[in-house]
Amino acid sequence: MKEIAKDLLKIKAVKLSPDKPFTWASGIKSPIYCDNRLTISYPEIRKQIAQGLATQIKAEFPDVEVIGGVATAGIPHAAWVADELGLPLIYVRSKPKDHGRGKQIEGVLPAHAKTVLIDDLLSTGGSVLKAVKAAQNEGADVIGVGAIFSYQLPAVSANFEQTGLSFTTLTNYSELLEAATEENYIAKDQLETLKKWRKAPDENDVFTDFAISYYKSHPDVEVSFHTLTRHELWKQLEDNRIDIGIMYLPDSSIKNWKPYVKKTIIRDELIYLGHDEQIAHKTRIDLKDVVDQPWVDYPQNYYLSNIINEQFRKAMLNTPKSVAHFTQSRALYYFAKEAKVSTVLPASCANAYNYGIDRMASAFFNPKIEFELSFVFRKGKERIPRISNLLEEFDEYLVQKDYISRLTELNKME
Repeated sequence: MKEIAKDLLKIKAVKLSPDKPFTWASGIKSPIYCDNRLTISYPEIRKQIAQGLATQIKAEFPDVEVIGGVATAGIPHAAWVADELGLPLIYVRSKPKDHGRGKQIEGVLPAHAKTVLIDDLLSTGGSVLKAVKAAQNEGADVIGVGAIFSYQLPAVSANFEQTGLSFTTLTNYSELLEAATEENYIAKDQLETLKKWRKAPDENDVFTDFAISYYKSHPDVEVSFHTLTRHELWKQLEDNRIDIGIMYLPDSSIKNWKPYVKKTIIRDELIYLGHDEQIAHKTRIDLKDVVDQPWVDYPQNYYLSNIINEQFRKAMLNTPKSVAHFTQSRALYYFAKEAKVSTVLPASCANAYNYGIDRMASAFFNPKIEFELSFVFRKGKERIPRISNLLEEFDEYLVQKDYISRLTELNKME
């Protein structure tokens, strides 16, 4: 609902500052700051929010029996939505009371009641999913979540996907940018910066950023990127259907390297990220120190999974229990951080993502688990002018600013 987005801008519940990003408590640099608590002071706006959420909840969760508010900002909106729908209301504290009966849920919650929880906004979804877990522990059948606004960060979709729950919001970051442009809150030249922020950077974004720069200098050259499995990539290199592969090495599956040339982009190392404060005081840890920790990791047979699993095999240790799998390093990091589990990432990615006052504890492994990110191509390709020119300009791109600095910059907007 774009009208809700316009209302949030009008009352300054949402502020946009693409040129001087805000710093969230987590340390994330953001061009947007959202304080939906302000909406409770505007009767017409809060009424529209209540009616909008009630309509969406009834449409998407028609079996709802109880409305729950997530403390504290979600409670008033949940109360108004429950009134609109004529349903019972509960609310979920951020943690159980430290006195009396130690309750975390207030109100009457019948066993197995189909419940929809309401919060004011969704960033990564971590806080509302904790409330979901608390309600489930008290016997609720939580069937969904509603909110006024979503930042549309990839982490929120990843976190909800792991729970099997769906969510609905009245408006979101994309609609907000449309509204802000229409109402002249931002200049058109600021729009691209604001659009760029929502997309979670990963390893591919350095190459995307280079492709943008390269196109501006060579608009007559078409650069096409494809995401392939390792088997598909080697097959297409062999069949001369692609010019250059970008991959992690070494690759033990390739027995004959004679037809190929590699050009190293970055030498990297795996780093452990967890929530054990003892690790925070160590530079390096042994595999046996983390084997009992639940992990979120890359899918089986994914290159980095194979590397770490091989190290556990050599150490004659069982691999840690995996609770979830993601192909994107950024999604791995967000899930590990919010779900309070451990993960392993390339150090380049950890450097870009893991900062701020609530960063995860980290340590390298002993012995080192090293690898490299490289261009791979058939011998002779480097003599083709269009390919040699691209490789030379990529070298210059990294001379101006190295790979890790660029990945970090894309993530933090500094």
